[in-house]
Amino acid sequence: ATNVENEAQLRVKGKQLFDQVCEKYPLSKVLGYSVQTMRRALDLQQFSVGITRDSEYGPLILFGGGGGRTDIMVDRQLALPPLNSALAITLMKKSHAYYVLKEKSLQFDEDVRQLGKVLVSLSHMVIDLPYIKGCEANLLLHPQDGLITLGVAINLAEPQRMTIRPY
Repeated sequence: ATNVENEAQLRVKGKQLFDQVCEKYPLSKVLGYSVQTMRRALDLQQFSVGITRDSEYGPLILFGGGGGRTDIMVDRQLALPPLNSALAITLMKKSHAYYVLKEKSLQFDEDVRQLGKVLVSLSHMVIDLPYIKGCEANLLLHPQDGLITLGVAINLAEPQRMTIRPY
């Protein structure tokens, strides 16, 4: 729910969200909600990063544009873990989001370094936590605050063998 301006609206939106979850997932338990300030600015860019699996190749790291355009643009690029910073940058360069960042960023090298660090951390998660089947994070790149995680979703399954084994 977005554009919630007061407590009364929050209660209405919370009830609507609860009803939707109960309808779609009747056996799931709602443990609570997270409320955060909505950040708005024309110069903010969102990214989608995560982990997914392929039945043939095993775990994969994904990177692309985030936010409302995620499903429209389909700007998700994939790489086999493990990643180092050079491989993370190579993954980013395959995406449209990288070139938008290059145009808009006031501190491009630092922004790329931060995003690369996140991708390398995801790669470590694949190695250290093999039960992660999927993980997706929506990141907001703020000019003053750096990367801000807007949301994360993770699902688990039995471990799957990596195509490239870490040494």
